[in-house]
Amino acid sequence: MNISILYKKNILGVCIQDMKDLFIIQDIYDTHECDILKNIIHTFDIQKCFYSLDLSLERYECLEECQIEFEMLETKTYENSSVKKHLEQFIEKDKYKLSISCLSSLLIFFNCPEIIKEIIADNKKVSCENRFFVGKKVKTAETIKDERQNNFRMSKLITSIGVYNIHLLDLRETLFLSQSTMKSLYLLKEKRHQNINISTKKDFSVIEKIDFTQTNVGKSLLKLWVNFPLLNIKKINERREIIDYIINNSLQTKTTQFLKMCVCLEKN
Repeated sequence: MNISILYKKNILGVCIQDMKDLFIIQDIYDTHECDILKNIIHTFDIQKCFYSLDLSLERYECLEECQIEFEMLETKTYENSSVKKHLEQFIEKDKYKLSISCLSSLLIFFNCPEIIKEIIADNKKVSCENRFFVGKKVKTAETIKDERQNNFRMSKLITSIGVYNIHLLDLRETLFLSQSTMKSLYLLKEKRHQNINISTKKDFSVIEKIDFTQTNVGKSLLKLWVNFPLLNIKKINERREIIDYIINNSLQTKTTQFLKMCVCLEKN
């Protein structure tokens, strides 16, 4: 799974292309050790990270500890006036007054799209989420060569076009876990054996022990909840009420069967 990132002062923009998710985070700790970003990398099993020249050397060296692949992209990749115009409308509504440069990190994968429109969330009570549809016009082919070029462009865009969810993560509503804390609690994936004298290696993390999920989406959600535990009592109770409803109505089996019927739960 790949991500693109952009730091602007203490504002972090993270685009996870495979999940079609964009996370915008105000790093209120701003330690330059990138602990928040490291948590995201470990939570979603990121293998490659795209970054811009704006990333400081201190942050880059800290991210290297994650042992993933990095690729630098040109600054012009982030520039697109038509997209900025739409995203600025979103910025005006958001309580953080985020920099437009953070949101533009998603353009890395969009190849400068010409069409982008905001879609109002179905659940209007969820004020922290918006969705954007991203697409691109392709010129009509006049020759076989043009048709081949168009097909090549479309093949590159096919993974980018679609509805992207924008999440504003408020770190004041979640418990901050540093990398050292996560290691102490065995939250990070670590292949070893309980007995240090045995060479057999297996994942010995807490998440691996409690993971009884049936889908990739469920596993990602479990990691997200464990690595970013809530402090908001109201939201905690809402989660508990959903779980209690499923248990009290004996819906575990039906829910499992329904999830297995979904060919691609991420798209449903």
